[in-house]
Amino acid sequence: MSSRETRKRGNSASSSSSSSSSSSSHKEKDTTSKEDRDHEEQSNSSNNNKNILGKMYISDPSLSKAALCDRLKRLASHLSEMDQPSDDDEDKRERELLVLRFPTADLSSSALLHHKDKEVRLLVACCLADIMRLYTPTLPYDDNTKKAIFSLFIEQFKSLDKPKSSSFEKAHFLLSRLVVIKAAIPLVELEDDDLIIDLLKTLFNVITEVQAGSQLYLEILDMLGTCLEEAVSLSPPVLDVVCERILAPTPTDAPEVAKAAASILARSSDHIQPSVTKYLNAMLEHESDSDLRDKAHELLFELYKIAPGLLLYVLPQMKNELEIDNDSVRPAAVRLMSKMILTFPSIAINYRRNLFDAFIARCSDKSPEIRMELMNFASAYVSCPGALIEPVNRLIEDRLRDTDENVRLSAIRAVVESADVRPDLIEPKAILEVAERMRDKKPQIRREAAIRLAKLYSNIVDKKGPPRGTPGQGGEGWGSNMRERFEWIPSRLISISRNGGLMPEDRMRIEHIFDEILLPPLDASCSNVEERTLQLVDLLSLFAADGLDAVATMLKEKQMLQEDMSTYLALRRGGIESSSQSSSQGDSDEHEEAEME
Repeated sequence: MSSRETRKRGNSASSSSSSSSSSSSHKEKDTTSKEDRDHEEQSNSSNNNKNILGKMYISDPSLSKAALCDRLKRLASHLSEMDQPSDDDEDKRERELLVLRFPTADLSSSALLHHKDKEVRLLVACCLADIMRLYTPTLPYDDNTKKAIFSLFIEQFKSLDKPKSSSFEKAHFLLSRLVVIKAAIPLVELEDDDLIIDLLKTLFNVITEVQAGSQLYLEILDMLGTCLEEAVSLSPPVLDVVCERILAPTPTDAPEVAKAAASILARSSDHIQPSVTKYLNAMLEHESDSDLRDKAHELLFELYKIAPGLLLYVLPQMKNELEIDNDSVRPAAVRLMSKMILTFPSIAINYRRNLFDAFIARCSDKSPEIRMELMNFASAYVSCPGALIEPVNRLIEDRLRDTDENVRLSAIRAVVESADVRPDLIEPKAILEVAERMRDKKPQIRREAAIRLAKLYSNIVDKKGPPRGTPGQGGEGWGSNMRERFEWIPSRLISISRNGGLMPEDRMRIEHIFDEILLPPLDASCSNVEERTLQLVDLLSLFAADGLDAVATMLKEKQMLQEDMSTYLALRRGGIESSSQSSSQGDSDEHEEAEME
């Protein structure tokens, strides 16, 4: 038998034997195939993981841009699914992190951190965010590398203001991941102002395009707030970036930025107070190089609105500005304190009473403009809840005799407006002093005092009725305190007009005021004459003796005027008639002469 036939028979036998063996072991393979497949999948998965986390996986210089992006996406997905190693067992943690040694090193390479392709840099940033998550709290990079990584992160955040861009979703993922792991903490620990400023400016710019209250908006606030809270101290340039956002926005600024800045300042106020104190005091002492140093007072006001505690150790410095002998600084300090106290009246009571007293003392300032500012403040302050009326009233009263006519005018308005709002608290002698201003040497002040007093009395009557009740209807009237303060006003108006040595035009003005303001206006048909008469009688019942004498003198003068006018009219009428008769006689004589000729 040939060797070929022998190999053929052997193959045939082998085939027959193999067929028999396969048939006998078929059931055994069915029972083990599932376990084999599971083991194979686990083995393949392990091999894939080793490949993804292996050396040169993303640093192979031969990779095309498409291949590199594909591998970075796989790596990003794998890292995002990994659990952070436990801190309970340090040795075990180190072993678990050891598998990350290659991607950790490759991702921080200059070639990838500064890759020319934007998509590659974004994917690298996403991978690094998870590397940070897995290594937290200790990052496996030196400070220079960390700075490069955070610069890369900040660059990606600039895509967050374009929600329709292809990079928005990954940039949002990056921010969310960094917020969760509090990545702002290692950032501020680098103490690199340029990085912090770049982050603040970038996120403030982004927030103009973000809907308030959205998840992205809250994540941005969280990142910004953490930066302020975790910094050991904040430099003036960093504070400039935040504070300039809360100042009055220009028409091109979005209000969302101011709200966001105010929110993070309020949130971190306890932590940043020392830095803010140093920052603001340097401005007030004119030792600051801040770009906002010329807006220090405006900034103080805005910060006080946001978090009063920020100015706990700053406001005492304002006392120095209120008392400094500088005619540009002192008025600005007065205006600031006026605005602050009117906005937050409690600052005068519970916060800095000595500062309030120093402010009120400016009523006697050498500058008329400052004294006028205090008078304007007093008018508005009395209506504030819990206002300290007594010291304000005392100083206003002194200004009614100020040497400057504009200050006296402002003081008149302050007293009368205060009395209109809080009639029960104004001092009677202050109202009496306003009445004395009807004798002032300046016509404008005489006129203002008379008109203001008459309107004050009329307003009180409108609110409370006549001092002694409605004529013919009874009523309780004002009460003794109110009557002491205001009941005498009509009588004093008339008495001063007649016995105050005033010019005739002043007397006529007061009579006009009495008629137009203290009495109901006469209607076109004169149907309310009776009402006016009854009110006049009621007013006269309140008059003191000098007031009644003045009324008698006024009526006598009017009677004399009427008599003189009647005499004049009679004479005038008689003259006209005599002239007419003479003219008629002359015409007649001329006619007769003509006929004789």
